[in-house]
Amino acid sequence: MVTGSPKVRIREPRREGQQIVVRISEDSLPLDHPARLLWEVFGRLDLSAFTAQAKAVQGARGGSLKSRRMLLTLWAYALTQGVVSARAIERRLRDNDHAFRWIAGDQHVSHTLLSEFLSDHREAMEALFTNVLGALQGQGLIFLPDHRAAQDGTRVRANAGKGSFRTSDGLQDALEQAELHLKAVMARMDDPAPTEAQQQARERGAMEVLDRVKRATKVVRKLQDKRSDCRNKKRQTTEPKASTTDPDARIMKVSNGGFEPAYNVQLAAMGSPMGGPVTVIGVQVTSLGSDKHSILPMCEQVERRTGLELSEVLVDGEHLTHEELLAAIAQGRTVIAPIPERWDKSEAPQAPAIRRWISEMKTEPMRRTYRARKALIERVNAILKDRFALRQVPVRGLHKVLCVFLLAAVVLNLMQHGQSLLT
Repeated sequence: MVTGSPKVRIREPRREGQQIVVRISEDSLPLDHPARLLWEVFGRLDLSAFTAQAKAVQGARGGSLKSRRMLLTLWAYALTQGVVSARAIERRLRDNDHAFRWIAGDQHVSHTLLSEFLSDHREAMEALFTNVLGALQGQGLIFLPDHRAAQDGTRVRANAGKGSFRTSDGLQDALEQAELHLKAVMARMDDPAPTEAQQQARERGAMEVLDRVKRATKVVRKLQDKRSDCRNKKRQTTEPKASTTDPDARIMKVSNGGFEPAYNVQLAAMGSPMGGPVTVIGVQVTSLGSDKHSILPMCEQVERRTGLELSEVLVDGEHLTHEELLAAIAQGRTVIAPIPERWDKSEAPQAPAIRRWISEMKTEPMRRTYRARKALIERVNAILKDRFALRQVPVRGLHKVLCVFLLAAVVLNLMQHGQSLLT
């Protein structure tokens, strides 16, 4: 070091009182980015159903609502990225993921708000799904002459474990434990004492547990009544169980051949067998492990949403019952499906309409038409389960699961047709 030389100025990093500021501009996302596409399309749709019960109105007290368009776009874009958790979306925002941060702008969005928005707006989600189908109809994108409608049921893993399923005796024990726990929480015996917010959270949690156990007890009673009237002797002697985590879930046979807590998600899709966009036109969620008796309710739902008659539908053999098929034929509908082996080989007398249907399904034109089913509905199932990561639902309860799949259907339709809706 040279004596007497001037001291070099060096700026050392400061770590106290500093903050990182991320600047997001409107044009920082490409024009064809999925987040921008979803934002633009939601901006053109009627979202008034999401604010129908809002109290934050002009002239009244209270803070403003967070943008419904923003919350919808966050959830919709998250699904396209395989993100199905409200906490995961909050983490993306906190970590300044560019696309998520672009959607939210300067807004702070908590996982609690995201969860409540997704699960507490069933009627609004129904209206949104219907509005999207109406927009697609207006553009002439569905119900085209070469389009076919196909229906299928897929089992989706519930947000509950097998160990949460209990018999009537087990539920009685759980009920007593839940009541004791609630009394202990209400007694405020903790040392040190919790804050008022912590106490309220504990009380809500204890009451929710008690409510779920009571609901599970009612489910078991209903299942017992139903099984007592069942002709199957094995089912009569099997003691029913219900989940204390999600009373609406049921143990079902899933795609891997095992039995898991699940929901039965029925989907109807429409498109051309030759390729091109596929559109979800109907969504049903049930706690039934069987696909039977679901064809006519789906047809009626589609007609209610679109105003157009669904006169032909492709289903697999697991959907068929004599009663429903006869009712469909009486309504002038054509149900195209493989002939159940038990029907074809049955020596019992069958209704003339069933015999005619069996003869018709054996013809080559009907067999060729049925081959389109897998190309349509299996594409939808693959997108929902693989791309949207909906092999397991992130919520509990039949109505909340329905909300998730209504939104997923909306997102799938927008990703298939979004650019056409913007032109």
